[in-house]
Amino acid sequence: MRVSPGAPGPSQLARLAMDLRKPEGVREHSAFLVEGRRFVRDVLARAPGSIIGLLASESASREGLPDSPLPFSIVPDRLLGRISDTVTSQGILAVCRLPDDRWREFEAPEGRCLVPVLDGAADPGNAGTLIRTAAAFGCPAVFLTPGSCEAFSPKVTRASAGANAFIPIHQRAEPGELAGLLRSQGFRILAAEAGGGALAALPAAPRVALVIGSESFGISPLMLALCDGTVSIPMPGGMESLNAAVAGSILMYCVKESMVRG
Repeated sequence: MRVSPGAPGPSQLARLAMDLRKPEGVREHSAFLVEGRRFVRDVLARAPGSIIGLLASESASREGLPDSPLPFSIVPDRLLGRISDTVTSQGILAVCRLPDDRWREFEAPEGRCLVPVLDGAADPGNAGTLIRTAAAFGCPAVFLTPGSCEAFSPKVTRASAGANAFIPIHQRAEPGELAGLLRSQGFRILAAEAGGGALAALPAAPRVALVIGSESFGISPLMLALCDGTVSIPMPGGMESLNAAVAGSILMYCVKESMVRG
């Protein structure tokens, strides 16, 4: 069932939401779920045009949600519980359209700019956390290369705190083309690699694309060969590595700080 024009009825919206529990459903329908009162409120405030409709359980309250002319369907608690991706559902979710993904048309804003590139980020929790960090730091976009997880699956949405609904996300960006696109806009491409160089020792760059690899395999040889240098986090405590989301978030903060100092 593709999303049809016009306002969907309660049963159509519920069937669509059921399909969107899985990444393949997200891709088939070009739609995704945002669940939870705070996350739904954020989407209503930041990207109301992306919302197809709202679903709430019979026992849920609309208190705290802004008034909206969007379709609002009430469904039985048991049905909402089946759709929910959480153990204890808050009883409200939004069904949203996927944004158009024309990553080749990306244009960075003027001035200092940080863009994370998630290379083969297969873990939804890590991908979602890094998307959330990118949104918090004001990054204009997040890129994911082929082999990464679906950036709009329920698990990624939950880990991103719903940030994937309003920060531009570009999936399946081919490494060679992406590197060319970023370099044409003045970006220095740095790889987050264990044993990489110290960030403070690198030449100051006002525009940086930070490549973060997968938890299991790191950055792919192809993507690594396209980078201008590597950076790592000093770990005097003797740990060999950090979780990809933790390491990537720390490095994003360090890059942003270096831009301010530069």
